[in-house]
Amino acid sequence: MDFISKSTFYVMFGISLLMVLFFFGSTIYGIQKANTKPVETIILAIAGILICTGSYLSYQVMNSGDNYVYGCGILGLTWLVTILMVIIGFLVFVPVHWQ
Repeated sequence: MDFISKSTFYVMFGISLLMVLFFFGSTIYGIQKANTKPVETIILAIAGILICTGSYLSYQVMNSGDNYVYGCGILGLTWLVTILMVIIGFLVFVPVHWQ
């Protein structure tokens, strides 16, 4: 059980780091493009900050007591909150144009 929880934690942590790179990369790319709305870059930057915060908290929990399952729970909750924040942010602040 310990091996499975460790493996799951490190896989989720790696995916979180890739998500951080995606969100911050999209933010930088959006800043450089002239036709991107500032609201989109702000939403993506906030999403990157949320994932960074969740990754930091889960790593601290894992280091303090080797509680990998609790760290996985924190990462999963962070993913859920970030996905909801991005979807709600885009629906509320970015006008939807149906083609």
